[in-house]
Amino acid sequence: MAVDYSKYHSILDSYEPYQPPAPVDQAAPKQNASALADFGTDLKRGLQQVPSAVTGLLDIPVAAATGRPMVSEGWEGLGQITGFQPQKWSDEARAEYSPERQAAQQQAAQAEGFADTAGVYLSNPSLLAGTVLESVPSIALGGVYGRALRGVGALSGVTRGAIGEGSVMAGQSMNEMVDDGVDPRRAAAFATGVGVAGGALGGLGGSLTQRMGLVDVDTLAAGGARAAGVAAPALLRRVAGGAVAEGAFEELPQTLVETSLGNLAADRPWDEDLGKNAAVGLLAGSLMGGVVNIPGARRQRDMTQDAPPQSGEAAPVEQSALQDAIKTDT
Repeated sequence: MAVDYSKYHSILDSYEPYQPPAPVDQAAPKQNASALADFGTDLKRGLQQVPSAVTGLLDIPVAAATGRPMVSEGWEGLGQITGFQPQKWSDEARAEYSPERQAAQQQAAQAEGFADTAGVYLSNPSLLAGTVLESVPSIALGGVYGRALRGVGALSGVTRGAIGEGSVMAGQSMNEMVDDGVDPRRAAAFATGVGVAGGALGGLGGSLTQRMGLVDVDTLAAGGARAAGVAAPALLRRVAGGAVAEGAFEELPQTLVETSLGNLAADRPWDEDLGKNAAVGLLAGSLMGGVVNIPGARRQRDMTQDAPPQSGEAAPVEQSALQDAIKTDT
C-alpha cells in the first residue's frame, strides 16, 4: 500500500534547525559588585595611565623636532611585541565597573554645562571619589618629578611640586592631543602651554595654601609640607580652606586652561565642554584639598628647609606624607 509521507514532512518542518550555543567570551572582565571594588579599578586604571603620561612628556621635544611622537610610537611597538600594554588595559578595565558606577558615568556623559555636571557628581559621591582616586598615581608621578629636583638651585617644595604637576599635565595633554589626531608639532606647542600655565597656577595655589597654614597636595607629593612658623588652623578650617585652595584656586583654573588649549589645538570651539570639565575639576580638587588637610600636626618640626625664606614668605618644612598622616590634633 502507498505510504503518505506528507505527514512526516509536516512534522519535520515544525522543528527548528539546531543552533549551537553562543561561545562564552573567556576574556570578558568580571564586573564589580561594590563601590569598594570600583575604587580598586579606579586606582588600577590610574596606574596604567602613568606610562602614557611619561611618554607624552618625552614626545614634546621629539615631536617638535621631528614631527612624530616617536617615543610613544616606540613604546606602543614594544607593547605589541611584549604584550605589555597598560593604556589598552586601562581602556578595557572600564568594563569592570559595577552597574551602578556605569549608570553614573552615563549620567555624567549626558550632562551638559557646569551646573548639570556638578549635580551628577554630587548625587553620585562614589563617582567623584573614583575620579580623585584615579588621579592619585598621576599626582605621585608629579611628586617623583618634583623630588628629582631636590638640590637643584634653591627650589622650594612648592616650586618643585608645581614643576612636577605641570610636567604631568603637559605629558597627558600631549598624549591626548595626538590621540585626537592633532599634528604632533602643533600638539607639542599646545601641550607645552598647558604644562607651563598649569605649573604656574599650581605654584600660585601652593604658595597661597602655605600662607594659610595648610598642606598643598602637589607640594606634599614633592616632599614639602606646611610652612614653618605658620600655625595650622583647626580641623574644620583646615578642611574648608584646603578644599577652597585646591579646588577653586588650582584645579578649576588649571582645568579651564587645559580644556580650552586642548580644544584650540584640535580646532574645536575653545569652550567646548569647558563648563562640564570645570565642574569636575572644582569638585575633585575640593575633595582632594579637604582630605589631605584632615591630619593635624602636634608640633612644627625643625627639619631641612628647601630654601631660605624670602621677604614675607614662610619657609616650607620637609615632611613625609606618612609622617603627616599619622599625626593627630592636639
